[in-house]
Amino acid sequence: MKVALVTGASSGIGYETAKNLAKKDYIVYAGSRTVENMQSLKAYHANIVQLDVTNQQQIQQVINEIINKEGKIDVLVNSAGYGSLGAVEDIKLSEAKKQFDVNLFGLSEVIKAVLPSMRANQNGTIVNVSSVSGRLPSYFGAWYNASKHALEGYSSSLRLEVSDFGIKVVVIQPGSINTNWGLIAADNLAKVSRGGAYHEKSALISDMLRTQFKSNQLPQPSVVAKRIVKTIEHNHIRQRFIVGKFAKCLVFVNKILPGKLYNWIIQRGI
Repeated sequence: MKVALVTGASSGIGYETAKNLAKKDYIVYAGSRTVENMQSLKAYHANIVQLDVTNQQQIQQVINEIINKEGKIDVLVNSAGYGSLGAVEDIKLSEAKKQFDVNLFGLSEVIKAVLPSMRANQNGTIVNVSSVSGRLPSYFGAWYNASKHALEGYSSSLRLEVSDFGIKVVVIQPGSINTNWGLIAADNLAKVSRGGAYHEKSALISDMLRTQFKSNQLPQPSVVAKRIVKTIEHNHIRQRFIVGKFAKCLVFVNKILPGKLYNWIIQRGI
């Protein structure tokens, strides 16, 4: 049986991925800082582990325990992520660094801990959950988008490094997904911009986010999870997958239009 570790498994894409892999009889280790939110995964025989991807010591301890018990890790799904919106002038550098700590540096530490086992077995699949924000500009997403752009470049170079050892690196790029992230982001955006130069525009974006994420028209996290599982089980896989019809449309439009025209359309849509 294949062994899979899923980070960020307390909710959303990570939770659904851990559940779907467990239902397909993978030996699943579901990791998150908040273990209480993962208890229902036990019904699918998933193993619950506390894992903060910004805690290097804890990462190594968890990986060692899994390998000591199972002898290997075949699949790593990096679903843990953190993002907050705000104008560059309004976001503190500590908040910007926090996004990179989770979305890039912490993710890399998990990969580094898993790679020796995958190399020894000459086999493995690493799935990095990125975002279309790693390809597209967006209002007040400078730091979040930057962290996802960095993840894209990191994954492309990592793929070259590990391919000789039979290890695959895949990037999943979801668009907006029906999770609590949008509502939380809207509240934080309104909070950090209050009384500042970007207050009026931030209020519009916040209202748009609330409307969008309350509409129930966005894809469910299970849609992304199914794409991840299908990708893992496929022998010949692409390097990147965009998930969500609207996301695919935005990426296509951005690709064929001049940058100024694309930005003008986005600005007119606000």
